[in-house]
Amino acid sequence: MYVESPLFPVIVSVSFYFVAILPWMIVDLYGKNWTWIYKYKIQPDVDVDWPMVRKAVVLTLWNQVSSATLCCVSCLLQAQLRILVS
Repeated sequence: MYVESPLFPVIVSVSFYFVAILPWMIVDLYGKNWTWIYKYKIQPDVDVDWPMVRKAVVLTLWNQVSSATLCCVSCLLQAQLRILVS
């Protein structure tokens, strides 16, 4: 089953993260003329463009996948160690 795969938590966490940020990324990219967005923007003088988004997405994907993969591997190693010890 897919749920038993050690990569399942990685895929779920990365997918959920990108689904959660996708609306805000679209609003940030296409809402340059929407004044109500700039009222709540942390850096209103910085315009977001595609190279900035691409850099952020690649870095975030790398961080999410690497950290989640390390957590999964450590959990698997702990489980294997418990089996060997007992």
